[in-house]
Amino acid sequence: PAELVSDKLPGELAPGVIPFKLEGSRGAERHARGMDLKGMPGLISPDGIHWTKLAKPLVPDDQNTDWGHSVFWNPQDRKYHAYLRYWEGGDESHKVHSGYRSLRHMSSDDFYNGSPWTPIRYDNPPNDHMQIYMNNIRPYERAPHILIGPVKRFTPERKKHPGHPYPGLSDGGLMTSRDGLHFKFWQEAFNRPGPDPKKWIQRNLVPVNGILQSSPEELSLYWIEHYYSHFPEVEPGVEGCRMRRGTIRTDGFVSMQAPYAGGEFVTKPFLFEGRELVINYATSAMGSVRVEMQEEGGGPIEGFRREQCPDIFGDEIEHVVSWEDGADIKRLEGRPIRLRFVLKDADLYSFRFRPEQLRLREGFLKVDPWRAAKTVVLLASAPWLFRVALQ
Repeated sequence: PAELVSDKLPGELAPGVIPFKLEGSRGAERHARGMDLKGMPGLISPDGIHWTKLAKPLVPDDQNTDWGHSVFWNPQDRKYHAYLRYWEGGDESHKVHSGYRSLRHMSSDDFYNGSPWTPIRYDNPPNDHMQIYMNNIRPYERAPHILIGPVKRFTPERKKHPGHPYPGLSDGGLMTSRDGLHFKFWQEAFNRPGPDPKKWIQRNLVPVNGILQSSPEELSLYWIEHYYSHFPEVEPGVEGCRMRRGTIRTDGFVSMQAPYAGGEFVTKPFLFEGRELVINYATSAMGSVRVEMQEEGGGPIEGFRREQCPDIFGDEIEHVVSWEDGADIKRLEGRPIRLRFVLKDADLYSFRFRPEQLRLREGFLKVDPWRAAKTVVLLASAPWLFRVALQ
């Protein structure tokens, strides 16, 4: 059931509030962060219902702040992190609405005192044509050392419906990071507008904070759509915006994909802990995946050659890779290795190493899930890992 959280929040602040439970050193307090015209204030509550606005903004307004923010507690470094839209490359005398929209970052040990804002950096930075409007950056629960960021991309000059009063189009993008400051930003859309004409309007596919594990095989993401569709030029009598749920497979943000002709890639050297190699993959009925473990300098390790790995085919979130002598790889633990993946009409979404005989039981791991999942390598976040792209 819905409860009235507060009827005393400033009108400028309430739409931008993001509540979350405090995980730091202040006990059972709950925190929220919002934005108003005077900067980035914080709110605090003992019960999640009654809120008090902190006297000092977490970050004062520098005339360059804008909406589109996310905030979270990161258990990896035990800090609060915030990502906020701002204007880059514009006129210094009139920063807001000058230049193009991008993101910047700040952190805090205690939620009361924040670090200076730092512009984040991208492999493919935003620009006037492709701006970042809203973001849903946060640690991915199965691999909290990786930040996943569904974002709303915005191009301001295009107009699909001539009768609509405002130009601009939106779609959903994706960005990922390991350090929180340097991001891979895909140029291709993660969430296209699709055939619905009311989504070909500027304020659409706005990501809602949160990525939920709705089943062992499925992630749920939410977005706002039809924000400006109430104009009669688009469709008379239709009500305005709504929220929609979308789903993807677990770890399924990005995959390494090969056609039927085949392809392969090799990782850079790394160390691992565990007894089993587990992959998240999908193939066609004719496709396959094979895995080879290699020496640090290249070349197969005897017993773990590609030819000794039977064809893996199917569609599984967790598949334990085995070779002719079995699946136990404990003897290679702590030794620099490479992995070679050979794919044929297949997708590989993630891989990880885990202790012996961990199995999913009713959707939950039998041991501490943070310990078991911390070694997940998402293909969405691992461009640093690969030496050879698919051919």
